[in-house]
Amino acid sequence: MTATIPAQELTKLVGKASEAAAKAVDEGDAASEARAIDILKVLAGSQVTAPLLKETDAGKRINR
Repeated sequence: MTATIPAQELTKLVGKASEAAAKAVDEGDAASEARAIDILKVLAGSQVTAPLLKETDAGKRINR
């Protein structure tokens, strides 16, 4: 089983994924789209607990 991702790392990755996704949508930037997908794949392979989501508000940021 993978270790739980640290809160600071989760916050950083979610922020980068959100920025890349916004740029991909706003500008049609394929490189930003690929970057967002790569970051989401990293997150998908990470263990994220409910308390960690609550602590970082990561779920709310992703759903925007």
